[in-house]
Amino acid sequence: PWSEDPMPFEKAAEIGTEKVIRDHSTVGLVVTTDGTVGDIPRENFIGAEKRVINEL
Repeated sequence: PWSEDPMPFEKAAEIGTEKVIRDHSTVGLVVTTDGTVGDIPRENFIGAEKRVINEL
């Protein structure tokens, strides 16, 4: 594990995504949604999308 300290799932997912982008990938792909698929509203994705796109 890359962290011995407990943390919220959201934070772990963000750190894990950053590590994969930085340390293990040569090609990045971002898939967005308009919120009509699944039960999560569109506005819940916007912040994460912006962070990942900026990281790429």
